[in-house]
Amino acid sequence: MGWSFFKEETKLVVTLLSRANDREVEGGSSILTIRITNRGRKAASIKSIKIKSNHGKFEFAPKFLTADNLPYNLEVGEKCFAETTIKELVQQLVSKGYDKKVKVWVDVEDSTNKIHRSMASLLLDIDKLRKKYL
Repeated sequence: MGWSFFKEETKLVVTLLSRANDREVEGGSSILTIRITNRGRKAASIKSIKIKSNHGKFEFAPKFLTADNLPYNLEVGEKCFAETTIKELVQQLVSKGYDKKVKVWVDVEDSTNKIHRSMASLLLDIDKLRKKYL
C-alpha cells in the first residue's frame, strides 16, 4: 500500500436543489438551493460560490446560508448551503441582457483556487420566466 498525493486532494460535491416555497401559489418564487459537501480527505476552505452561464461572463453570487460570509472552512463530511430565488436569478439575467434559453451552473472555488462545478445544470427559459416573475 503506497501513499498517494491525490488522497489528500480536496473534493467538494456541488448539488443544485430546486423547490417551491410556500408563496409560490401566491406569486412567490421557487428557491434554488446549493448544497456543498466535502467528500475529500481533508478540510477545505470555500473562497467563493458563483452561479455562471454558458453565454458570456455572467456571474451571480447566491446568499451563503451556513455562515455570515466567506471564506468558510468545511470539515470532512460536512455540508454547507447557499440559495437564491429563481425570480432573483431571472432578474439578474434579464438585467445583463439575456433572453431565450440560458444554461446555468454553480462553481465553487476553494482556497487552493480549484474550481468544483455542480454535477447538474439548469436550463432556464428566460422569456417564459420573465412573464411569470417580472
